[in-house]
Amino acid sequence: PQALVVKGTTASELTAGLGHYFRYFCNMTIGWPRGGGSNVFVPEIWPSIGSTPFAKHRNTPFSYLMNVCTHSYSLVWYDWKMWEQFIDWMALSGVNLMLAMTGQEQIQYKVFRALGLNDKDVRNWFNGPALLTWSRGQNEYGSGLLGPLPKSWMKDQWDLQRMILPRLRSLGITGQLPGFQGNVPVQLKALYNDTNMTEAGGTAWMDSLDPLFGRIADLWMQTLIEDFDTDHWYQLDGYFDGGTAPWFRSRLRAGAGRSTKQKQERDAAFGSTTNIKQDEMAYRRAKAAYEGLSRTDPDAVWSYQGWQMIGWNSLDEAATLKGFVDGAPSDKFVIIDMTTHGEGQWRQFNGSSFFGAQFVWTALHNFGGTDGMKGDLSKVNRIPFDSPKEANV
Repeated sequence: PQALVVKGTTASELTAGLGHYFRYFCNMTIGWPRGGGSNVFVPEIWPSIGSTPFAKHRNTPFSYLMNVCTHSYSLVWYDWKMWEQFIDWMALSGVNLMLAMTGQEQIQYKVFRALGLNDKDVRNWFNGPALLTWSRGQNEYGSGLLGPLPKSWMKDQWDLQRMILPRLRSLGITGQLPGFQGNVPVQLKALYNDTNMTEAGGTAWMDSLDPLFGRIADLWMQTLIEDFDTDHWYQLDGYFDGGTAPWFRSRLRAGAGRSTKQKQERDAAFGSTTNIKQDEMAYRRAKAAYEGLSRTDPDAVWSYQGWQMIGWNSLDEAATLKGFVDGAPSDKFVIIDMTTHGEGQWRQFNGSSFFGAQFVWTALHNFGGTDGMKGDLSKVNRIPFDSPKEANV
């Protein structure tokens, strides 16, 4: 019988090609348990693809998966067997970029203990497993919920991450590790007499220009890479949306409540997005935040969630975003476009396309517990090709 040959430029392309063959030529189902599971089998005769070679190509460099919340809402309950099946599904589906957040509490614990906090201060600051998203940085006033986090659980997750990452890497999947975002247990404020930290419940938020921010970022990165190695991608965004932080002149989300007429007037005021000037302080803070990665890893790529910018539409907000974009090297800052229906955040600020920043276009298709796959399929097919030619997608 004729042998089946799968060719590709990376391990991810090879596994994606195999997945396509399984699904479309062998009529197999490769799915998630909650979605009906898989139907994988060994056929008596492997189907031929015909006399003409079949080729598929990526339209963009990365096929991205994951929201930070998924890790504490779902994946904290996965054991290795479940992770192994999940990673295989990713590989066979062509996913080559994902959030790799497991085990980070053990990293944070080591860092904060080295900075002088006691065991109780650190573990009481962490939330319980189902609510870890909030103590990890997505909400500056939500820590210490359903804790303290057991040491045994932190160590088990750390061990699990050391199995997950080699498996991802062997299949050509890049894992984004968590970088230091500037949120720390509030006790650190008194310990270092740092008046520039903002108190918000059990959490203190730091300005990236604070020398202590840089010290913590360096220790964090050294510990992270020593324990997990690295694929050079890091996810961090938290303090950008600190809201009550002392370094913001006003709340950046204030524009979200404007009327339609006011928004139309504001859009008209933008004119060409090339006229938008960067906010100098946003630029300096982004530069400092990126240097918190690059001092330890000169090849660091900063992955930033666009969810932070939902509702932004003012000139001040546009200038702040442009400052962040300009603050990191152009090939080292990537925005995750995160609208709930795939409309495209790049359309903000009169179609700015994030002022030239690289971005990954995504949709939170199951946002708010909506886990059915339904909608206008023609729109789903159009979305990846809808951005302007000059967009850096």
